Order: sequence, then structure tokens, then C-alpha cells
Amino acid sequence: MAARPTGTTVRELLAAAPAAHRRSVAAALGAGDASAAALARALRDDLADVVAALAPQARAAATALAFASPVYAGPRAAVLVELERHGLAFAFGDRWSRRYVVPADLEAPLREVRAAAHAGPVAAAGEPAAQRWVAAPAQTAHDAAALWAFLAQAPARVKADGELYARAWPKLIEALPPIDGLDAAGFGAMRVEMALELLRTSGFLRLRVGDRPGQEARRELAADGDLPGALERDAATLPARLLREAERPPGHAIAGALVRALGGGAALGPLGAALGRMLDEAGVHAYRSHDDVTRALSALGPLWLAGALELGADERGEPVAARLAPAETPPVEGPLGVCQSSFDVVCLRPPAPAERAALALTSDPVAGQAHVFRITRASARCAERSLGAGGARAALERLAGALPQNVERSIADWVRDVRPPLRLRSAIFVDAGDAASAEALVAGPLAGLVVERLGESLLAVAGRGLAEVERALAGAGHELEPGLDRVSGSWLERPDVSADARDRWSAGQPSDPPLSRAPGKLVSTLAERPAGAVDLTPEADSLTVILEALEEEADVEILYAGRRGITLRRITPLEIDNAALHAWCHLRDDERSFWLGSIQGATLIQD
Repeated sequence: MAARPTGTTVRELLAAAPAAHRRSVAAALGAGDASAAALARALRDDLADVVAALAPQARAAATALAFASPVYAGPRAAVLVELERHGLAFAFGDRWSRRYVVPADLEAPLREVRAAAHAGPVAAAGEPAAQRWVAAPAQTAHDAAALWAFLAQAPARVKADGELYARAWPKLIEALPPIDGLDAAGFGAMRVEMALELLRTSGFLRLRVGDRPGQEARRELAADGDLPGALERDAATLPARLLREAERPPGHAIAGALVRALGGGAALGPLGAALGRMLDEAGVHAYRSHDDVTRALSALGPLWLAGALELGADERGEPVAARLAPAETPPVEGPLGVCQSSFDVVCLRPPAPAERAALALTSDPVAGQAHVFRITRASARCAERSLGAGGARAALERLAGALPQNVERSIADWVRDVRPPLRLRSAIFVDAGDAASAEALVAGPLAGLVVERLGESLLAVAGRGLAEVERALAGAGHELEPGLDRVSGSWLERPDVSADARDRWSAGQPSDPPLSRAPGKLVSTLAERPAGAVDLTPEADSLTVILEALEEEADVEILYAGRRGITLRRITPLEIDNAALHAWCHLRDDERSFWLGSIQGATLIQD
């Protein structure tokens, strides 16, 4: 077992690996220096050559590792070990499971290398015949702003499994702002899904659940937090954030890498064909049933909506091509528009995402006039509930400057009796028995776990942290009585992730840091290769090879997944009994039994 790494770069992971692991990597790379720093430098400088020298099966596994990391050890175990031997993969796991991940600083370069290998046929197809090119700068942010405001006014009903009811989709699609220059009707569902996902991962959506005794269970998707404020504060980092969210699915990341490798424009047909080949190579099952053009649009659409590329349209306005052209966000100068005494807000320029959120929340669009919005009593009250006391007037003043006196007086009258909504919340109480014991728990084992102090001896803890509370109390020598004493008719505690997600948004942190999904500790599955060892053939039928070795009384080199990880062993097969192979193990210098199902690959040794 290797040491726990202190970081996620290739140098840090190599430094945490055993010395035998580094020697094996140095031998595979032909490097004389087996230090972590020298090997990391060699990998970064010669990555394209290292990948090109791999066998075809290993290059395919490198594609899977670059775009769909972590990869489970399974049918590709042998080639994943080969990538590990070249420093491109590292194994994480425990005694029961193992996954391979790519170092954080090699992920992007490895994606570029694999995309460049597939970009040749697309470039050879020539320049696309597009009549005009359409950009959509930060469109996903605009869509998220419009849907956030819509859900603040009219929460959408969802099913018990969290899916939206079918009748909600047309309303959400209708709430999206229009896109000029392209027939975007086919992108409606995609735009809604991307906008809702951005709101969810950023903490600006929450699921309201009403399931009190005697009432019909009601689940609603509602807006949460101050999205206009967040978008305004983070305007500079918004494009990078949108692109990161758009490329989270492997299929979208592969499409983005292909477009970047091409540089110029490409027709959607050849681009979709190359995308299909890369998806197959990576083992990603998305868009399998799509034709080439539909596959390209499905994978590139999110990147276009994030502002990373342009779509080329034909004379009918239908998309036919794509090219890398990051959209420039127009500068925001001065108020968005002016407010007239008729309660109309007239926009003088296109709104920024933060302005769109505030505009859609505080006013309603006027039919037939895309640049005019009307302040209504309902919209003003909704803005006041969402943004707090004085929020409606402040938001309108940021949008349109000073308000006419009649508008200002009307808004003040409309929101006079608006109060922020109250929430019924549930919690789990730890009854410490007396004040002194409660004080000791708050200062000791439950430090940071107590949500609120209720009375002298009652400590409120979050339901989602109950397991951590139990461990902390057990570690401090406390014993909990079994079960839960309910002090009300029912209780149901659900994780409230909105605040945590909004904190990550403010801190600029990704929702899933590198290697966060890798289980267990860093392990090395590399063994010192014996002299004269033959490379394993992953496609070989292991049982056929073993039967041939039994017949010829020859030795076999196997890749065996045991309780201590995957090891490379030379064995002399003796007999097969049911699902077990009895053989002489040269590593242990003794007779051993091997489960046939755990043999990941086998090669006959020709002495």
C-alpha cells in the first residue's frame, strides 16, 4: 500500500508511490532518473510521444482515462496497469474495489493529445458551408437567470423521484430568453436542463417538500438565494465557470477537445463521426443511437450555450457547422434602461445575466416588444419576498436608475405587508440531561456539529450529520440509547445543500474536486517485472491460454486481481478444479490456488 498523497499532480502522486513503482515507470519511459520530479517532467514534456508509443488498446484506455476518470479496473485491467506503468494512471482503492485516475495536471494535456489523433479526418473534410456564424455569449447564465426568476414566481411541481412533471417543461421552455440568428427550437429542453443543473450545483434551487400528517405530499422546485447578486459579483469568472459545468459530462468534454484540436470550423457531419469514434474508444455510451449531425449538436450544444464556440447556420437558420470562437461578453456600462411612469422598463441595451435575473424577477415581459418589461404588483411582491425588505425597489433602481415618483409610491404600497416566508424545519435533538453535560458536549466531541442550542440540555444536530454525531459520541465514551424519541407527529430531515453550494460558488470552487470520486488510498499495482517477461495480451482468452499451458506443461504469466490488489505473477498450471486453478506460483515459491474469474489476462511463456 502506498502512502497517502498530499496532492493530485503527477509529481505528488509519484512521490507518494513506492520506490519500486517509480523504478517501473522510469523503465517504461526510458528515463535514467527515477525521482518523482524527473519522471513528472519527462511525462509533461514528452506526453504525445509516450502515448503514441502505447499499444492501440492502451491508447484507447488513455482516452477513457482522460475523459471519464476514474475508470474501474475490470475488462481493461491489463491495459490500465500498462498506463500506470507509464505514469499516466494511478490506482486508488481498498481490498475490494479499485479505480484508476489520471493526475490532475495531465488530464487536460492527455485530452488534447487524444483529440488531436482523431481530428485529422475532420480537418480533411474541408471548410463548412455556413451562411453565418452565431454566438451565444453566456447563454446558460441568461437561461439560469430567467428560470430562477420564473421559479421564484411559480415553483414547478416535481414527482416523488425528483423529476419534473411533463406539463412543467413547456412553461419552462417558454420562460427562456430568445436567441437571434439561429433556429434554436431544438435546444429548448437542453437549455432548461443546463440552466437547472447550474442553479442546482450553485445552490440557487431547493426542493420544497410538504409531507405533514394528513396532507397530500407536495414537492416543488423553487428558487433560493440571491442569484442576481452572485452573478454580478462573479461576472469576471462566469465564462470559465460555465465552460467547466458544460464540459462535466464526458461526451461534452470529448466534443470540446475535438473542436479545440481543429481550431477552425468543421461541418457537423464529420465532426459527429469523429465524436462517435472517440466515444466508443472511451467507453462512453452517450449518443449511440444518434446520426452524426444530431450527435454533434447534442454534444456541442452545451458548449455553444456556455459561449465557448459558434454554430454555423445555413440559409434556413439550421445549424450545419461549428468552430472554436469564445464569445466576448459585452461590457456593462450604466443602467440597463429607463423606467417610465407607465411602469414600463425600456431596455437600452442587452442585459447582462445578473440584470436579466433582476429584470425577470421584478417585471413581466410585454408581448411583441422584446425590450420592454412591465412592473406589476405581483412581480414587485415576488421580488420583495425573494430579495428581502427593500429588495424590489433596490433592484429596479440598479436596472433603471431613479424611479418615477408614482412608480416608487406604488411599489412601496404593494410590498408594505410582504414578509419573508417562514420555514418549518425539523432537527434531531440530543438530550444531554443537564446544562453542564450539554456545555461539555458542545465544547468537546460535538464541537462544530451542533446546529443550535435549545434550552439547557437540548442540542439540535442536523439529520444528515447523525452518523458523524454518533461516531463522535462513541469516540468520547458516550452511549446513546437505541432509537429516536419523537416529540412531534412526524419528522423528516433532508440535506439542505443550498447554502453549502452557494459558499462554493462564492469561493470559486468546483463542485467535485479532482480525485474526489477515487475510493480508498493510493495503491501501486506494479510489480518488478521478471527477466524475459512477455507483455500480456488483454484480448486473449485467459482460460484458453491456461488450457494450452496445461497441455504443453508450460508456464503462464497472469495478471491476478487478489485481495492485495492486482499483481503480475508467473505460474506453472497444475490442474483446474471447478472455478479454481491450482498452480505453482514462482513469486511465492509454493503451490497456490487462483480463482479463474480473478485472472485479468494471461500470456504463454515461451522459454
